[in-house]
Amino acid sequence: MPRVASVSPTVARRPSLSANGAPQHVFVASKHIAGSSHGQGSEAQASVESVVEALNKRQPPSCDACRTRKLKCAGRPTVIELGLEATAVVPCEHCREWSLDCSYLYQRKRRGRKNRVVERLAEEQRARRQSQGGEALTSQPRPGTGGASSDSEDDSSGRRDSFNEGPGPRRDSFNDRRSSFVANDRRDSYVHEEVFHSNNGYLPNGNQPQSSRNAPQPPSLTQKPSYPPPRDSRDSRPNPPSYVPIPQLYHQNSHSIIPDSPRPYYPSPPDFSHNHQASHTLPYSEPSIPSATIPPHQIHPNYGPGPTSLPSVTSQDFITSVPGVSALNSTSPNNEVSPSVALSEASIPPSTSIESVLPREMAMNTIRLWFDHVHCIIPVIHRPSFMLDLTAREEEKRPMFFALIMGMIATTLIHVPKSYFGMSAENVRKLSDKCLKACYAVIRREMDNPILDLICIKYMIFIIHNKHGNVGLEAAAFGEAQYLAISLGLHREDTYYGLDPIEAERRRRAWFLIYNADKFEAVARAKPVLLRPDEFLGPEATNFPTELDDKSITKQGYLPNSIPVPLICGFNILTRIVTVLGDILVHERDIRRRPPKDPEDLLSALRQVRQLQHRVKVIADKLPRPFQLEVGSGDIIPAPGWEEAIRDELDLFFSDPMSSETAKDGYLVLKANIHVTLAMTRLRLILHREDLLNRSGQIGTPSRNAAELVAADLGENVDWRHSVYQDLFKAVHGIPIQALAANGPSLVTKIRVVAVTLLDAMPSQEQADPNVQGIAAYLLDFLNIMSSIESQFAD
Repeated sequence: MPRVASVSPTVARRPSLSANGAPQHVFVASKHIAGSSHGQGSEAQASVESVVEALNKRQPPSCDACRTRKLKCAGRPTVIELGLEATAVVPCEHCREWSLDCSYLYQRKRRGRKNRVVERLAEEQRARRQSQGGEALTSQPRPGTGGASSDSEDDSSGRRDSFNEGPGPRRDSFNDRRSSFVANDRRDSYVHEEVFHSNNGYLPNGNQPQSSRNAPQPPSLTQKPSYPPPRDSRDSRPNPPSYVPIPQLYHQNSHSIIPDSPRPYYPSPPDFSHNHQASHTLPYSEPSIPSATIPPHQIHPNYGPGPTSLPSVTSQDFITSVPGVSALNSTSPNNEVSPSVALSEASIPPSTSIESVLPREMAMNTIRLWFDHVHCIIPVIHRPSFMLDLTAREEEKRPMFFALIMGMIATTLIHVPKSYFGMSAENVRKLSDKCLKACYAVIRREMDNPILDLICIKYMIFIIHNKHGNVGLEAAAFGEAQYLAISLGLHREDTYYGLDPIEAERRRRAWFLIYNADKFEAVARAKPVLLRPDEFLGPEATNFPTELDDKSITKQGYLPNSIPVPLICGFNILTRIVTVLGDILVHERDIRRRPPKDPEDLLSALRQVRQLQHRVKVIADKLPRPFQLEVGSGDIIPAPGWEEAIRDELDLFFSDPMSSETAKDGYLVLKANIHVTLAMTRLRLILHREDLLNRSGQIGTPSRNAAELVAADLGENVDWRHSVYQDLFKAVHGIPIQALAANGPSLVTKIRVVAVTLLDAMPSQEQADPNVQGIAAYLLDFLNIMSSIESQFAD
């Protein structure tokens, strides 16, 4: 097939020339190259100059690290200064981001079937030299081959390049013996490309011989690799994309390839960093033999769940232990780069292993915090199966699992108080941004393959941007999560038939999590309800998640429940309350669109409000025992000075959060969430009722009296502000402050919405009422406490 120019946007192209025809980049040798002796320094200088001369001729579009990862360098200077081992003094942005050496040691290698015309010409020249007694010349070793003698085909490979540059077929014929296995050999070459690199000159600096690092050299002729080397960007044949969909995967404990379902594969390029000699960079040592032939448990003897407590990490330790954190383009508003630009320019990590982003021990402890504090309110992960995959290092074979881990870590870092991590808020934010960028780099390439993990990741990204106040990115992530959930049919029960129990339950939880968030966003930010509850009613609607503990849900089926009231029961209760809240918001919108024109329509609307109030009351009366408030708690307004005692408890908790078992209690976290949501729902319902009563006329008129009689079930004997205050007061004072602090920003936002709404609704003429004054003073003091809790989260 004739060679044609590549049109793939992922293939690196030859850099464009300027108007005067000069190359886009100029390579120069650094003036500060020095060896251990004068002779070695001059030799290194000459080696680098030879590399510079070759680079200025062919103008590579990418450095070695970016070329291996199928990326084009970004942020390179016009004049690229090369130091020792042909490493750029000013690296490109991708190498700075992942702490890689921006080297230019790659040399183009011949690929494909040898041209028969060239073979015939080489044979004629070899026969002519033999007839003239030139056999001795052909046996001399070529430079850069390590003293190995060349055979007839390799000796003329350099002279044959000029014949292969022109148009013409690269593989005009194949032997029958070769054609039977060439497809498998080519497929294996992509999978084992990084193994070939590690064995042929791409060793770390501490292990690579000095002679092989001085100048780019072709592989030794004594080595017969079965995997083709990387191809140069000037090759006109289309390169493989940044990930190659192949229907084969590594078996965990063998070198062979076993069939599996098609999925993208991200090749792991060689490590170019200089940090291999530092023992604190990664918690595991690099193996000295190819990792493809050794099971993961032998390569990483220390991998496992790790210690039960998170070690205290100082800021300096964090900077040295997490690669590239100081050079990270953070999404913080203090950075000059906007969050959307910083995330859109995220490049693929050097490999889909956790250690390429942060130390594994830190990752395991952060994931443990997820299950202690976040899992109860975002239960989209099946803990037993997730921990099995994490222990087996499944993220190294499945990029989406790697992205899911990064999303969980990034969410936990901003959802849990920073005192859990023993580092400054700035470093916690940088690490969260680093994990988020690694997650973005993977999911951008997986959008055409929507699966449940993608929806979960999008929801986590929505939580992160919601906390940081990135309005556009937050809206984009939540909109994608909603539409992906609808596209996969998570709202229809018939799509769950045939799924294994773990997948089915995760889908139900993810759907109702998105469903609930839609209502919370509508209340907190005065947005319209996008997922109306009446659109998801009937027999085709998705059932609630099964109220079983994760240990009782297996791929084979459901086991008897070992816990009387599992945590997922609280999630279902929260969903039922939010459904009523959504009906209230929809009813308010319908009244605004079509105001009641006669008294009968107004009375009908008030009857609907009574039905909603009855549904709220039924939910509150049937709460299971773990989610009920203590009898008599919160009936008396606390004495002055109560806020100082609460602050002392918070200071003690934030100074040593790991010692508090109360904060780890998921039932307390859900209890607080349930009762604050109940107060918020009841407040919204009573405000809606007040609006309908005001539409009926002035107080004392016949129409107003009739309307008040219809709404009498709402408890007219007690002032509505005082009743809602009692609900909120019982929720926040009947639960330990440690559980409120560890619940994250979501509960703080709910409490603020209820408190601010109550304060705004207080008429000025009632300020003399002692009860109202007590309510206002209490709410103001508690909002100050909420602000102190919010300051403990990374932002």
